[in-house]
Parts: sequence; C-alpha cells; structure tokens
Amino acid sequence: MALRDAYMDKLDAQLREAEAEVERLNAKANTARADNRVEYEKQIANLKARQEKLKEEIVSLRKAGEEAWQDLVTGAETAWTDLRTAVRSASQRF
Repeated sequence: MALRDAYMDKLDAQLREAEAEVERLNAKANTARADNRVEYEKQIANLKARQEKLKEEIVSLRKAGEEAWQDLVTGAETAWTDLRTAVRSASQRF
C-alpha cells in the first residue's frame, strides 16, 4: 500500500507542476500580440484537455481495487507522458 500512496503523491505533484506551467503559459498568452494569441489559446485548450485526462486517470486510480490499480497505472503513465510532452512543446513555442 505504501508504494501505491507514494505513486499517487508523485502523480499529484506532477499534475500540480504541469498546472502551474500551463497557468504561466496562459499568462504569457494574455500578453501576446493578437495574431499569436489565437494560436496560444488553442494550445492552452489542448493542454487543459490533457490535464483533465490525467485528472480522470488519477480519480480512477484512487477508486480502483488493488488488482485493477495495476492495470490502470499504464493509462495514468500515458496521460502524464502526453501532458508533459505537450507542455514542453508549448513552452518552446511560446
């Protein structure tokens, strides 16, 4: 059980980190020129959708029994990797 709790804590921390970066990008988009702002807002919407996917995976993990939990870890890892990659990509473009 301790391993599960540690994993959930790590996943929560990663999500908070990504949320902070998305908020930073959102603030930057708000100060961008109008022609760039539309593209930035699309990217931010994409990032927020990925955040929601990860949040859903975290909720599923919290509710899962021990056997199902192991199966759901893969989905959470995929959601985290997708979000992390998208955040890094957007950060480089902003």
